[in-house]
Amino acid sequence: MARKRRWKVDPLTGIRYEEGSLMDLAAKAEKNFKRDMKNWMNLGIDIDNSFNFTSERKFRKRKPTTVKRTIYEEDLFNQLPPWARLLLALMLLILLFWCFALPQLIAWIQENWIPILIYTFIIVFVIVSFLIKIWKDKKRREAEKRAFEEEQKRKGLVKFVDRHGKERWGTPEEVERWKKEDEEAREKESLFYRIVEEIKEFTPAREELRHEYNYQLNLHGWLKRSFPQAVIEKQTGASRPDIVIDDIAIEIKGPTGRRELDTIASKVLRYSNYYNGLIIVLFELNVNPQYYREWKKGLLEKFSKDMKIEIIEK
Repeated sequence: MARKRRWKVDPLTGIRYEEGSLMDLAAKAEKNFKRDMKNWMNLGIDIDNSFNFTSERKFRKRKPTTVKRTIYEEDLFNQLPPWARLLLALMLLILLFWCFALPQLIAWIQENWIPILIYTFIIVFVIVSFLIKIWKDKKRREAEKRAFEEEQKRKGLVKFVDRHGKERWGTPEEVERWKKEDEEAREKESLFYRIVEEIKEFTPAREELRHEYNYQLNLHGWLKRSFPQAVIEKQTGASRPDIVIDDIAIEIKGPTGRRELDTIASKVLRYSNYYNGLIIVLFELNVNPQYYREWKKGLLEKFSKDMKIEIIEK
């Protein structure tokens, strides 16, 4: 019975050829060659020298190149965290002390243990005596203070402690006066009154009194020396005072007429929402004295409860 012939087609040329023919064998050889080339490249084999049939070297997988690096002890030490390095150094010191200093120290103590015991007893006795003396002095001062306070109370006097922690005894009327004076001094030492004093010391040039903006710039530069946090026209909400130092606003008006005075009330009303203090600086005041006194009195009476206000006339 005749064998059934099988045909194949070359994918590139489209030529039909019989299975088992020379053309079929050539196609299989080409396919196997491509497969071997791919495997050799994956194994890292040098393709250029792989067809040297005179060489007896067998194909093997190429090992990756490795760089040998000697790791020294100091490298390992530097790689440790700080606490581990400190612990190793401490252990080394203890070991050195144990090996070299400790035997000599023990021998010296064994030879001089009697003087050491005497000196130790004397030192402990002095320290304990000193602590007992301090404790007794403290108790004595507390007893004297209680006796003094009881004596002052029997006399009808009242104790007063000022802002610096100093105590004074006086009659109730004197204590009330001292409290008021201390509160006034405390306020004068506050930031608000320090700014007021700086503004009062400011002396502008004559040409600065003609324009409010020039006066504002020079006053800001003057205050900047003592108050580096001073900023000019800081926007806060719908308000923008001429100068702001922390929670204190400074409003400048000048040359000052009735129209300038009338605009201040609305600004004070807005500033009271954002600032704890307001300093109003008026220069080149040119209004009727009676009108100015009424304006100043009404402004302070209406707004001084909401914020601290100071009016400075230059």
